[in-house]
Amino acid sequence: MQPIRKAANIGLTHKDLKNYVSRELAREHVIELSRVMDTQIERANVEGHGSAYISLPVTFPSAGGFEPMDMQTIIYSDLLVLYGTPVNAGGKGFDKVYIDYADISNPKLIVMWQVGLSDTERASRMEIIKRHQLNQPKKLPQQHK
Repeated sequence: MQPIRKAANIGLTHKDLKNYVSRELAREHVIELSRVMDTQIERANVEGHGSAYISLPVTFPSAGGFEPMDMQTIIYSDLLVLYGTPVNAGGKGFDKVYIDYADISNPKLIVMWQVGLSDTERASRMEIIKRHQLNQPKKLPQQHK
């Protein structure tokens, strides 16, 4: 015999409440934190950096039967997945994403990305330049720093 819920869809259960409340609160935290983090990442990129070290919150409310430590675990793992998942799979597509616990009272999300041309793009563009040269130098000039 099937439980009544499957047979007649009795609606909301305790499990539904626990999952909904905690997941919804965690999702809201992740959205808000990612807005702040995106601003810090953008600023680091404008300044020419290829990484950002972003302080993470350490206190969280309990919700839906989850203790604060559980909420922290859910939120930190969701941020790691969000920033490390490729864009075509619904994430932000950063090259490397870590959490640094060197100072346990101030954990940081470390987000890294490519600055400048990738080796593949550089080689492709160099090939375009070579195909369009009138006089081929032994080496292309390098920029002086």
